[in-house]
Amino acid sequence: MTAIAGPSGCGKSILLYCLSGLEAPCRGSVRVLVEDLSAKDQRGLAIFRRAHIGFVFQSYNLVPAMSVLDNVMPPLTLAGRKAEPGRLSARMSRFRLIGHDDDMA
Repeated sequence: MTAIAGPSGCGKSILLYCLSGLEAPCRGSVRVLVEDLSAKDQRGLAIFRRAHIGFVFQSYNLVPAMSVLDNVMPPLTLAGRKAEPGRLSARMSRFRLIGHDDDMA
């Protein structure tokens, strides 16, 4: 686990956006998992993010009309992967997401 800490406005969010390919650096390049993100087009970045990056935005960007599980499923579906029910349940439990469907309304 890695923590990125600092005062407001010091660049923490920009660093994370660059590391995820959501933002291009002003200069230089960004390498993640030996891949040069600055060499990828938007489609390549989307495929890289789908396979390797997870996001929890400050405003969450969840669909309130969907359950927590339904909000988790789109990346797996887009990647053509099937969720193993036991593994998905274990992950949802690990991140304390079970029982939060009432919070979505």
